[in-house]
Amino acid sequence: NTDWNCSAPHGAGRILARNQAFKTLDMEEFEKEMEGVYSTSVCKSTLDEAPMAYKDKDVIINAIQETAVILDTVKPILNIKAN
Repeated sequence: NTDWNCSAPHGAGRILARNQAFKTLDMEEFEKEMEGVYSTSVCKSTLDEAPMAYKDKDVIINAIQETAVILDTVKPILNIKAN
């Protein structure tokens, strides 16, 4: 979209700061949210990356719809984090 300098927002999906996520989220919910995704890194040290720390994809799509053409969305099936 040339009206937006051919760019769209990025990095605006977090709703909890990392330290806030560690304090408020719990492992049981994190594990439940990650069902169906292969990952060896669903653990306390990655709790700040839990899906609940981020905005719902529909909220993001609605917020950026003027700036980008969204062709499709994907659901992760694999997650790798360095420890």
